[in-house]
Amino acid sequence: MLGTQTKRRTTGKTRFSLGPRYALVPLRISILISFFLIVYTLALQPFIQPVVPIFHSLLSGSDQLAPKIWLLIFPALSIFINIVHIGAINITSMSQLVIKLYAWADLLLQLILLMITLRNTLVVL
Repeated sequence: MLGTQTKRRTTGKTRFSLGPRYALVPLRISILISFFLIVYTLALQPFIQPVVPIFHSLLSGSDQLAPKIWLLIFPALSIFINIVHIGAINITSMSQLVIKLYAWADLLLQLILLMITLRNTLVVL
């Protein structure tokens, strides 16, 4: 009996499924970007000035500034977007095209948040 292998019945899903196999690449990249945003923002907190310009659309110079802890909004927003998109992909039954669009939209939003975070932190370093 040592040489025999038993076949296990697998459903293809793990405990925590990101989504279908055809949407895994953009979803994994977006999760890596979220993880990088968290580590990057937390690592730079001791080195950043006490106030940073976040609200660039406001006219007054002093209204554009916020405490440096506000930089943590971008990683939090990144995690929230990931949870919403992965949840929508796993909960609802959608066509393959719509699932791919959700996955690539998630990646695009993560890249935008990454660029915003890098711009805001590199200005004050």
